[in-house]
Amino acid sequence: MAGQPGRPATEPITLPPSQSSWWKQAACLGHRHPEWFTSACHHPGGNRARGPLTVNAKRAFVVCAGCSRFTRRACLAEALSLIEQVGVWGGLTDKERMLLPHERDLILRERYGSA
Repeated sequence: MAGQPGRPATEPITLPPSQSSWWKQAACLGHRHPEWFTSACHHPGGNRARGPLTVNAKRAFVVCAGCSRFTRRACLAEALSLIEQVGVWGGLTDKERMLLPHERDLILRERYGSA
């Protein structure tokens, strides 16, 4: 999950009052390095969904692995509904979120052991 919409990337990720309960379970909530989740995920020039990843994206995946399957899926659904264009949400990068649902599930299974 990336930072909250409208919040600077340098502020810790906090719980907005209007968010659903999944957010309270997110491993990134209050994380001291929100830039891991809100910065570009792929190196410039990479145009494939599985192109070269940034160090921050790889670090964010480790944090996302601490979330339950339910929390990752709810986070992903939130990102898709908000059309988040940058950062790691639901354990996927911005380019991975643009893939078809079955392709996203394959990446999630490969990365976290379950979709």
